Amino acid sequence: MSNGIRFLLEKAEKQSWPELVDTARNSTMVCKHHNEPLLLFDPSTQRPLCRRCTTAFEVQQQVGLMRYCRRHLSGYHRYCAMCENDKTRREVPVPAISASTAVELEQEGAVLVDVRRTKHVRGDFEGSRELKYTDILDARNGKLVDFLATIDPSAAMVLFDDDGEGRSYGAAGELVMRYGMENRVYVVQGGITELRSDFPGRYQEVA
Repeated sequence: MSNGIRFLLEKAEKQSWPELVDTARNSTMVCKHHNEPLLLFDPSTQRPLCRRCTTAFEVQQQVGLMRYCRRHLSGYHRYCAMCENDKTRREVPVPAISASTAVELEQEGAVLVDVRRTKHVRGDFEGSRELKYTDILDARNGKLVDFLATIDPSAAMVLFDDDGEGRSYGAAGELVMRYGMENRVYVVQGGITELRSDFPGRYQEVA
């Protein structure tokens, strides 16, 4: 698409181009029957499904269901091959934000997500939810699917680990590439260490 057409669309919709792309993708991510996230894929009918759709399926049919890549609108078993190909071709943009900005986003409806698997900083941040980065990288155990089904499909996710380094970025990259969550996934610079420093009243020590 030419830059001129992009400019006209941005002006008409009063949104930036990434926001327009995000809005378009969102329209394909929610079940029109149940208004819940499309997370599974039935290869026999080539139809994406939400968790409530599957209640109409027999057990033997559910066994054949696949995960649904909401970026490429296709089913996959362990990894989406198209997402893996995209990763090798370009760097995944994931915004890094301060602890104060993270809490501001939380107040606007974002979900704070603790992705730590091993907690080197032995404490929790009040109000955050736990989803280990390994459960995001490999969705086969269903924990990521269950988690996404409990939040608003348009809600931002703010991820943090111990120090704001690799694990949170890796998990955020998966959400962007595989679930089409551009402009809705952030990483806290400094992780829980920075959150604890800026908001000591919300830090809960764990023995």
